[in-house]
Amino acid sequence: MVRPEWVIEISCLDLISQSTRGAPIDRMSWTGTSRNTAPSPPALASPISPQFLRRRDDKRILPADLRLQQVAEIVEVPLADRDARQLALPKAR
Repeated sequence: MVRPEWVIEISCLDLISQSTRGAPIDRMSWTGTSRNTAPSPPALASPISPQFLRRRDDKRILPADLRLQQVAEIVEVPLADRDARQLALPKAR
């Protein structure tokens, strides 16, 4: 995983929260506490044809600046109100 250092703004055609078969879109999340920490993927959304607009120097890698609610206002995001760090992790196989 790469440590996030920049906040960028994108434009996209659409956001999807389900696959064509109705399965949730899963993405890994990073807690920022360890290089090797990757909690189970919460159901999120995926942008269609994202385009880089600009680097946001006025924002930092902080929950107040990077709000999932911005995505949840556009498309339904299951568990958007839950902290990914509080979700139960599946047992490793």
